[in-house]
Amino acid sequence: MNNPIIDEVRAARAALAKEHGYDRAKILEWARLKQAELESNATTKERMATARKPYDEIGQRAAAPQEWERGS
Repeated sequence: MNNPIIDEVRAARAALAKEHGYDRAKILEWARLKQAELESNATTKERMATARKPYDEIGQRAAAPQEWERGS
């Protein structure tokens, strides 16, 4: 059985290993740097909460999730 997704993941892993000379320490360092970069670019829940407006573009009150569940 041949799974194209698994083949793609294995190819990406092999390319990453080759790029870093098959050195696990270098691969781990790259992964840590990449993770830090992604975390610094991520939108935090705090920023998302302050960005929410109580009214939509046409001036109607935006429904909160609790109101959706009650059907109000």
